[in-house]
Amino acid sequence: MMTGLDEQTKGAIIDHQNDADYWMEYRQGNILNEFDLDYIVHQCNCFHCMGGGVAYALSKTWPKVYEVDNETVYGSKDKMGTYSAANIKRPVELNGEIVEHDLNVINIYSQYEPGMAVTNEEIEFSKECLKKAFIQLREDIITRAESCILENRKYLVGIPWMIGCGIYGMNVNEIFELIRNLFYDYAHVIRIVFVDYN
Repeated sequence: MMTGLDEQTKGAIIDHQNDADYWMEYRQGNILNEFDLDYIVHQCNCFHCMGGGVAYALSKTWPKVYEVDNETVYGSKDKMGTYSAANIKRPVELNGEIVEHDLNVINIYSQYEPGMAVTNEEIEFSKECLKKAFIQLREDIITRAESCILENRKYLVGIPWMIGCGIYGMNVNEIFELIRNLFYDYAHVIRIVFVDYN
């Protein structure tokens, strides 16, 4: 199972990310420090365990991320393919002034138990759940955009480059294609920002 970065895919993103109508960009750094993001998306398990990876960093920085996860039913498989959301009011600097920016941290339930996937069946099920949750998120963002038509802007959705591919073991190229297929036609509303901690 390949989980390493695909340099060709990453290069293609970088080559086009400054195009006005391109749907995504690639950044290196800590996703928590990307202050222009409207959403940060990460994969969660169904047992209120945020003990490692991006989930740990998010829950320690903003305890509300863990609190909204704890409001879901512990160990329920019914959560798979859904998400919970923590709205964070984050101070950011804009034109020399400190303003409050809404950041929505999205806990996607696409991993049933903590730790590494054991079987290919688990991986395939998780991919389907990730897809289902991303579709719901996409529709929710589109609804938000339609209700805030005066804003007339794109919503920036930050996603760890290796989402689901680190501890859990999914294939980064397959997950990239899944995300690409889901968001490609929505570049007028949504811009995906892959953030690579490496």
